[in-house]
Amino acid sequence: MLKKLLLLLIVTIQLAAAQDAYYSTKDGKYPIWYSKTKILVRFSNVNDWRPEQISGKARSIDPVQSIPDMAYVVFDSLTSDTEFKLALVNLRRSTQVKSAHPMLVSESGDEIAGLSDRIVARPKRNVLTENVLNAFQKFSLSIEAEDTDSKKNYFLGGQLASDNPVEACEKLETTGLFEFVRPDYLRFVELAGNPNDPLFASNWGLAKMKLPEAWDITTGCSNIKIAIIDDGVQLNHPDLQSNLLPGFDATPYNTNGGTVAGEEQHGTSCAGFAAAKGNNGIGTAGAAYNSKIIPIRAFGTKPDGSLRTETLDSYIAAAINHAINVKNADILSMSWGITPSAAPVNQNPLIEAALNNAALNGRGGKGAFLVTSSGNKGLNYLAPLPGNVKDVFVVGASKSNDMRWEGSNGPSHRIDVAAPGAYVTTKDAGQYNNQPSESATSWAAPSVAGIAALILSVNPNLTQTQVRRIIAETCDKVGGYNYVVGNGSTFADLSHNNDLGYGRVNALRAVEKAAGAPIIGPDLICGNGGYTLTQFPAGSSAVWSASAGLTMAGNLATRQGGYSGAGNIFATLTIPNACATVKIKRTVWVGNPNITKTVNGVVSGTTSVNAGGLYNLAATSSSPSSNFNYNNYAGSGDMAIDIYSPISPSTQMYVLANSTTGLRKVKLTATNSCGNYSEDFVFYLSSGMLKVYPNPVKDYITLEFATAEIEETIPDQIQIFSESSANPAMIVFAKQALTKQGDGNKMLISVGDLPRGVYYLHLLFEKGKSERVEKVRIVLN
Repeated sequence: MLKKLLLLLIVTIQLAAAQDAYYSTKDGKYPIWYSKTKILVRFSNVNDWRPEQISGKARSIDPVQSIPDMAYVVFDSLTSDTEFKLALVNLRRSTQVKSAHPMLVSESGDEIAGLSDRIVARPKRNVLTENVLNAFQKFSLSIEAEDTDSKKNYFLGGQLASDNPVEACEKLETTGLFEFVRPDYLRFVELAGNPNDPLFASNWGLAKMKLPEAWDITTGCSNIKIAIIDDGVQLNHPDLQSNLLPGFDATPYNTNGGTVAGEEQHGTSCAGFAAAKGNNGIGTAGAAYNSKIIPIRAFGTKPDGSLRTETLDSYIAAAINHAINVKNADILSMSWGITPSAAPVNQNPLIEAALNNAALNGRGGKGAFLVTSSGNKGLNYLAPLPGNVKDVFVVGASKSNDMRWEGSNGPSHRIDVAAPGAYVTTKDAGQYNNQPSESATSWAAPSVAGIAALILSVNPNLTQTQVRRIIAETCDKVGGYNYVVGNGSTFADLSHNNDLGYGRVNALRAVEKAAGAPIIGPDLICGNGGYTLTQFPAGSSAVWSASAGLTMAGNLATRQGGYSGAGNIFATLTIPNACATVKIKRTVWVGNPNITKTVNGVVSGTTSVNAGGLYNLAATSSSPSSNFNYNNYAGSGDMAIDIYSPISPSTQMYVLANSTTGLRKVKLTATNSCGNYSEDFVFYLSSGMLKVYPNPVKDYITLEFATAEIEETIPDQIQIFSESSANPAMIVFAKQALTKQGDGNKMLISVGDLPRGVYYLHLLFEKGKSERVEKVRIVLN
């Protein structure tokens, strides 16, 4: 009897020396291999079983996370084929076992998937339901569930599906009635990050992505919904709760999209990056902190922090379909990928159909924006799902120096964009701390999901393809990489690099472009200038305004009252279906130029120099198209200078070696088409500009300046500080004191009433907006 059972088993699962079986589909015939040490079992109640009840070689029964009563039966590595087959027979004979199948492995023996006790079938369009049901009946397959979200898929059980799901699929496919028939595989899901920090307080990535500037335009609308498809989101998290909408659990745990106690908080962290509440006094702010989060649980995670977990194809598909067809999500954020495998296991029409439906039919036919992470193994491949579906936006992780994070999968032409993911901070379910989080592409993807929410907040009429293109077009080409047109697989006309894709995302530019920016018009206004948008969103209208120094008549800006300085042109747009008006700006220059001047790279007005010294002078202006001129026009003493290139933004000045003392003034003039503006460099040369004596001092101290005639060498104030105090013990207005005392270049200061000790003279030189302080140490005894 035992031999017959073993023979039946061999026929059923076709264990052989080379491949263990073949799986025939309409696309071809594929070899498959089975594990010799692990069986995937669906028990009636896993808690009723112990390893020794199955086999003396069974080492453990390990429950599968998030799938009740499904477990791995793990055998000793020295288990013989006969012992393994016998254990499989015993399991299948038990009335307390719903299904038992060896794990599927690659040709090299790596686990790739598992067979459950049911299959999924999608009928072709226009096929009669009666014919479909007859086919199910013919092969003794029972309908366990219908996909109520898509109304297209049947989940089938029955004896054949339990005993041999591959054969059940093959038989149904031969009827020609079905678009696809596949086992409901157990999949290995690789999370793209593992959190350990609850704050954004040190998140350098916000500034890199220009999110604070984008928030001046929008912080997200409450009618834009981001579905976090993950292991759930902590529903009572204080920094997420007010942004959470009712969720969905595709697993049997019925958490309404919440997490399960003891599991990782991966989804909670992802939700924080996308849309943690802002301006609430706690935690941090997500990219679109006034948009809403739909928590969708598609799998469970392991409490040991493992980045690998399991789920069924049907759970992932149900999560995606429910988010789109029931919750009406605008954006799906998926920071995970299914472990790569070979055909036919890597073919997943169920999940692909759900993703394609989301991209095609989501948002009332405009398509949902789908985003995933590239993965965290630093390998030159991407997980096959969801990143291999053409409408899914793939995001890699960048570092603070704008290079690709080494752990981010790639380089690859399939990488669309990069976003900060290396050592940023996020949130988990614990206390708020401020510790660096692990580097992860998991954090990059929901940040881009949040940017997509900002884009749709200002212009909800965009298609998902337009949203993807806007994000790609407005990226910053950073990292020193070579970006080549046509290199990327998504947009052939845009320059792309395999490390960062189309570049690192720029939220400000993306949001502005979605609203029709940039504003087009002159950079410089002398009299007036007209402005318009690059492309008005369909059906939109604009009201134009300007900052002080300008007036607007329609879209015509006019300079007022000889004003010179920076000016802002504003367009306040009313865009159909947007939750609020959208205000974008263009900064221009109005009137004569301004000047910022430096000596050896330091902003300066009055500078002490040395005979024989060479000094680098430079000038910049906020005004476009400004020209500069240096003019050595005044001075005193025998100080002489030579300016090498006087008609240039930057030049060098040489102090002649035979100069001994004196002062030179160099007028710097900036000129634009509106007029000009001038400021002076002042250079002085002195062998000891200031003498302080006696030191130590008892009652009176003398300050002797090189000359009182060179105004720039006299401080505006002299403040005397005790070394033990931050407040001055005495303040003397030097220029007034010199005039009052009438002793030429000498000034007498009474210090007899001050307590004895160490003091410092602070000489304050205030020239325009710049300030210089020189210090002298004195001792009172």
